[in-house]
Amino acid sequence: MIATSPVADGRMRLGAQVVQAIVDKGFLGGDKWANIILVGTKNDRAEDEEQRTFFRTEIKSEFFKHAPGSHGAVALVSQDDYSELRRAISALPGLGIVYVPPDASTMAVLLAEKMGFREQIEDFQTKLEEAREQIRAEYKEQLDRQKKEAAAQQAELRRALEAQLEEDKQKLLEELRAKEDEARASHGAAKALAEQQARELEGRLAKLMEEQKAAIEKQREADQAVREAEVADLNDQIGQLRRKLAFIEDSKEKELAEQKDAFRAQADTLLKQLQTKETELFMKLVAESPPAAPGDGAETTVTGSAATAATAAAATVAKAAGEPTAYTADASSSKPQGEGAAETTRSDKDEV
Repeated sequence: MIATSPVADGRMRLGAQVVQAIVDKGFLGGDKWANIILVGTKNDRAEDEEQRTFFRTEIKSEFFKHAPGSHGAVALVSQDDYSELRRAISALPGLGIVYVPPDASTMAVLLAEKMGFREQIEDFQTKLEEAREQIRAEYKEQLDRQKKEAAAQQAELRRALEAQLEEDKQKLLEELRAKEDEARASHGAAKALAEQQARELEGRLAKLMEEQKAAIEKQREADQAVREAEVADLNDQIGQLRRKLAFIEDSKEKELAEQKDAFRAQADTLLKQLQTKETELFMKLVAESPPAAPGDGAETTVTGSAATAATAAAATVAKAAGEPTAYTADASSSKPQGEGAAETTRSDKDEV
C-alpha cells in the first residue's frame, strides 16, 4: 500500500492520517507496516533540502509511530522521477496483507477525532456504517451483474459454436456427398482420391468437434472458478465475524475484571475511612466522658461503648462492600481504669 503526501506541505495530510488509522486497526500481522510505503509527492516543488529532510524524518516518524521501532519505507517522487518509489517497491517483502474491517464504532472514534467531529461521533459512526453497507451492496450488485454477463456470454458463445459447427458440418457433408458422387462417376485413382479426401473431411469434422468440447470445458472451468471465489469470499466473511465476536468477548472480560478491581479498591478505601472515624469517635467519647473514680467502672463503660459503636459501623461498611462481617466487641472485657482501659480500647480498635 502506498500513502502519499506533498513534501512541501510540511505536515501529514488527512488522507495519510486515515490510511494510518486503517493500517493500525484493520491490518493483521506483526509485519503489516513492512508493506506500507510513505511517498512524498511534488518533490521538485520543495523549497530546499531542509523540507525534504523534514519529510524523511519528522513526517516519517509521525506516520510510522505505531510500527515496530517507528520504522518504515519512505520515498520522494516528482513528475519526472519515480526512481525512489521503484526501489522501495522492489524491496517490499513477499508477504500478503490480511485486512479485517475494524468495528464501525472504533473507526468512528478514530476518524472523528482526526477530522474534528468529537461532538458528532454517533452520527459519524452511522454514516460510516451506511457507507460500508452501500459498498457491500455495490459489490454484490457488480458481482451479480458480472455473473449475468458471464452467463449471457457463455450462452451466446455456445449458440455461436453450435451454429458454426452445424454450418461446417453441413458444408462438409455436402462436400463429402459431392466427392462421393464424383468418386462413383470416376474410376480407379479418382475413386481412391475421393475416399482420401472424405477421410480428410471426416478428420476436420472430428477436429472441430474436439475444439467445441475444449471450448465448453474451458467455460465450465471458468464457471467453477467463479463459484470457488464466491465460496472463498463467504468463508472470509465468516472468519471476520468470528474474529469480531472473539474480540468483543475479550473486551467484556477485561472490562468486568477492571470493574471488580475498582470495587475492591473502593471497599479498601471505605474500610480505612471507617478505621479513622472509629478512632476519632473513641477519642471524642473519652474526651467528653466525666472523670470517674478508680474502680467505679465508668471508664470501662465508655471504652466498651466506643468499641461497640465502631464494631457496628465496621460491620455496616463490610456488608456494603460484600465482605463477611467478623467484628466483635465486648465491653465487659475492658480493663477497669487508667492505662489498662486505654490498652483495651486500642486492642478493640485493632481488631475492628
